[in-house]
Amino acid sequence: MDLKNAVFYNILIDRFSRGKELDKEDWSCDGPKFCGGNLKGITERLDYLKDLGVDILLLTPFNKGIEYHGYHT
Repeated sequence: MDLKNAVFYNILIDRFSRGKELDKEDWSCDGPKFCGGNLKGITERLDYLKDLGVDILLLTPFNKGIEYHGYHT
């Protein structure tokens, strides 16, 4: 793969998807709180990301912590 021309996609895990079944519910998530996005939500949408032309995924940390973004470990 030619990284110079690769499409990178950065995912804030908590905000991306909770999984197809849970995403069917009304899901509005504003402000600094936990929204429930998870790795299953990402793997269930790999076809969507492929259709966007994404070559490489960059994920925020998925450590348990006090903040939704995962950087406070």
